[in-house]
Amino acid sequence: MSVQTKLSKSDLSFESSILSPSIGLEIFDLRLDHPLKKGVLGELKDALLQYHLLVIRDQNLTPEQQIEFAQQMGEPNIYPFVQGIKSYPFITPVIKEAHETQNFGGIWHTDTAYLKRPPSATILLARETPPEGGDTIFFQSDYCLRISVRWDENSSGLPSWIQYVRKGKPGSNQCV
Repeated sequence: MSVQTKLSKSDLSFESSILSPSIGLEIFDLRLDHPLKKGVLGELKDALLQYHLLVIRDQNLTPEQQIEFAQQMGEPNIYPFVQGIKSYPFITPVIKEAHETQNFGGIWHTDTAYLKRPPSATILLARETPPEGGDTIFFQSDYCLRISVRWDENSSGLPSWIQYVRKGKPGSNQCV
């Protein structure tokens, strides 16, 4: 049995800064527009497991480069409810114009937790963001699930709100 140890920032070959005590690591000067070396890729995956959110700013990736990076991190999925961009079905556009008041998805949600094989991560490449504010919030979902979800003991052990969505009612994935 292997024992996982926590990464120290000094264990990483790239410069980084912890964003909060419970979630997030900002990584500096790491370019994702070419394949990562095996060692750096391993460090990145380990950092994602430990910090749950990686922020790597100033990436000007082509769709091909974004998909290549996603493939290095794992197995890309096609989002089931919004068509991907032409010729790149793995890339789902998330567009919110300045006059729009409702968030993408319409309600609080987690990305595709209701799938039979949910993705291990989501990659968000922000092309244009407001100077401040916005409505994307990241959180460590296992804390939410431990605290605020009623478990259905007659099911497979998944939270009842995920069960509900899996039964064909997408968009209703609120904690009950």
